[in-house]
Amino acid sequence: EDYGNEKENSSTTTSKRLNSIPLNDLCQSIPTSPNEHLFLPNTTRGCSYFYTYAAINEFLIQNQILSIIRAHEAQDVGYR
Repeated sequence: EDYGNEKENSSTTTSKRLNSIPLNDLCQSIPTSPNEHLFLPNTTRGCSYFYTYAAINEFLIQNQILSIIRAHEAQDVGYR
């Protein structure tokens, strides 16, 4: 699978991504270090995905959203 890393036009990419990676799954996924992919399968858990800053930034811009707040994982300093 391509996991949203295809180099097609953005409307096709967005449509495929919304169908292949549901928003709920994305919100429960884990941020990962930058690399050449936007999404990577989480082989540790056997479900869900890792995503990069670039993936979230693209999602925010395409959907005209300012931010995504993840609240299910506490951070020692209050934010990450």
